[in-house]
Amino acid sequence: MSELVSIVIASYNAAHFLGNTIDSVIDQTYKDWELIIVNDASTDNTIELVHDYIDKDDRIRIFSLETNNGNPSYPRNFGVKMARGEWIAILDSDDIWHPRKLEFQMAFLKRTNAQFCSTQMRNFKKEKEISFSDPENLKHVVISFSDQLKRYNTPTSSIVLKKHLLEKFPFMNDKLHEKREDLKCWLDIHQEIGESIKLQYPFVRYRISPGQLSKEKFKLVFRSFIVLWNFRLSNGKKLGLKAIYYTFTHVLHAIHYRVLKSSL
Repeated sequence: MSELVSIVIASYNAAHFLGNTIDSVIDQTYKDWELIIVNDASTDNTIELVHDYIDKDDRIRIFSLETNNGNPSYPRNFGVKMARGEWIAILDSDDIWHPRKLEFQMAFLKRTNAQFCSTQMRNFKKEKEISFSDPENLKHVVISFSDQLKRYNTPTSSIVLKKHLLEKFPFMNDKLHEKREDLKCWLDIHQEIGESIKLQYPFVRYRISPGQLSKEKFKLVFRSFIVLWNFRLSNGKKLGLKAIYYTFTHVLHAIHYRVLKSSL
């Protein structure tokens, strides 16, 4: 018997992308899911769009917040509270899933008795660039807490994890963790459970917008450093100066990935 997966989408003025994202959920071969869309006070036609889907599929629900929060942390946490399933999947409002993503993840989670599963991802700019094929000889790797510190290679839209983990370690909704709330969350969880699994196939297509410039990437690196600097280990001590090393390894890993990708 399959287990219910609660998929949480935080959305703000993303109606022009959201339909394709919802379609990628509906197209999942794993059918035991519910979709929770948390509308973060959008001013576009998000509500009307989602209700068109709800009229056709009662697995979809929408909750609208009265004021915008400026980041996805609170809407995601709210969605987790509303979830009926014991498994949570996070999906950004403009990303796309492979049709068999949940099928493979739930199979591997059961096979390995893991509590947290991520996958690889691939970037795209336009929908016409998206094409999916089934993986051959799909394998997984184990991601330890140390791996998470050194490389932080956990795409948020790829995650499926036990609900109780996000209840204990919710996304931080403050200035310190702005735009890097996922980094803190996944570090906390890996420190708690020791390790996760990652499927070696890009089951997620991550949308790259024209506004994602090099300057913004530098800001994200700096924000990552701040989060790492303040991160507390299980012994209560902050990472402190070690954050310099881990930020450097993050950057090196990203460069290596880009070089490898360009050579394919």
